[in-house]
Amino acid sequence: MINGEIKKKLLEEISKFGNIYVACSKFGIARANYYRWKENDSKFKEKAEEAEMVGRENISDMAEYTVLKNSKSGDEKASEFILIHNSKHYKQEKNYDAMYKKS
Repeated sequence: MINGEIKKKLLEEISKFGNIYVACSKFGIARANYYRWKENDSKFKEKAEEAEMVGRENISDMAEYTVLKNSKSGDEKASEFILIHNSKHYKQEKNYDAMYKKS
């Protein structure tokens, strides 16, 4: 039986990076058990969803930092990515109607 302290540490690990597989592996817990705990324990589910959200935000911040660092060092792809996603002058709007229009 997994005690509350292990579950707490598991959620702390998930909140770092948002990756359930990695967190469960670190503690030797099957992912199926994690999902079963979420399904059967509403308090755990609430805490788990919060940890997943925080983890996704953290990993997004890390990825954004990498893009910024690469742009600063002259990486054109990183700079292009930043411009396309942050400047109305470079934003590429997709025309989904044209993309999926049948000939």
